[in-house]
Amino acid sequence: MKYYYSIAVLFLITCKPLQPNLAGNHTKSKKQKSEAQIIFYFLKAIKDVNNNISVKLINQKTVKGDLKGTYSTEFPKEKFIQNNWVVTFSDLTKQNIIQLQINNPLIGNIEFINEKKNLEKKRITYKSKEFVIRIPFNNSIKAIRFEDIIVKNKKLTKEFFHYIKL
Repeated sequence: MKYYYSIAVLFLITCKPLQPNLAGNHTKSKKQKSEAQIIFYFLKAIKDVNNNISVKLINQKTVKGDLKGTYSTEFPKEKFIQNNWVVTFSDLTKQNIIQLQINNPLIGNIEFINEKKNLEKKRITYKSKEFVIRIPFNNSIKAIRFEDIIVKNKKLTKEFFHYIKL
């Protein structure tokens, strides 16, 4: 009997209820997470007969959620990759809010097995292609700027090619 009594006392001592302020903080952090939003931009890139590229906004959708990773207002030049695009989300004064690098959606790489039964890679170009960009929601974003990363004077640099006002 003493054995059961000591186990009960030990159980009551070690199992303390949560303190009210800790429980409140837990609920608050859950609420903050649910308030985070992601915006998806559904876009279509089109290359005309003169090789001019335009991008059309097809749709945009805002959902609850949080993205992992960080986003900056200026993508570092040392991380540029040739033929990729730099996409800048800005306000109406053209001040950068978020800038990121994406793969050029008009360039695709396919892998296939050739006649000699070897794996081969081939680069293909599309005349038009739909793609999606997702970023954390920011109410200040009013425009999207697209720039192509090209080699100019033996250096990778950005060259503007399209602007969408939201």
